[in-house]
Amino acid sequence: MVAGFVVSGCDNKETVLDIETPDGGVEVNRDIDDGSLSVDVEE
Repeated sequence: MVAGFVVSGCDNKETVLDIETPDGGVEVNRDIDDGSLSVDVEE
């Protein structure tokens, strides 16, 4: 499991959680402006 708090690009988001497995992965990002979370699942 890898976790990081990195601001990336012009999206003004930070990565809260980034998990990669052989079968896919999960990435959780938080919008710095309004605090909303987005979850991306790769299969």
